[in-house]
Order: sequence, then C-alpha cells, then structure tokens
Amino acid sequence: MRNISALTNPQPTVSADLADAIAALRNRLSAAANDLAVKLQHRRTMKRFERFSGHGLQDVGFERDWDGSIQPFNR
Repeated sequence: MRNISALTNPQPTVSADLADAIAALRNRLSAAANDLAVKLQHRRTMKRFERFSGHGLQDVGFERDWDGSIQPFNR
C-alpha cells in the first residue's frame, strides 16, 4: 500500500446487494423493452395481412375469424 493511500479516507464501496439490485433492474427493463419490440413487430406484420383476401390468407397459413380478426389456420 502506498503512503498516500494510507493517509486519505477510503471511499465507500458499493455494496454487493445494491449492485445485484441494479443488475436485476437492468435485466427486467431489458426484458420489458424486448417484449414491447416483439409485440410491435407482430402488430405491424398483422397489419400487412389485413389487406389479403380470404384465399390469400389461407395460402400463407392464416384465416379470417367471424369477427374479422386474423388467426393462424388450424389453431
């Protein structure tokens, strides 16, 4: 240890619990952002299928439900 280090006040260290809490929060936020991105991508894709006719939807594996929503074929 150098002499200057011994004479100065040590800086408080971040506890492991706080670091774990921050890491867990980051992971949750990352998962939530990823989930939102996947849902938005799915919504954009389903919007494209709205223009398809009934036969066109069946060609790509979807069908129009009784209320007009688009569902996967044979679900």
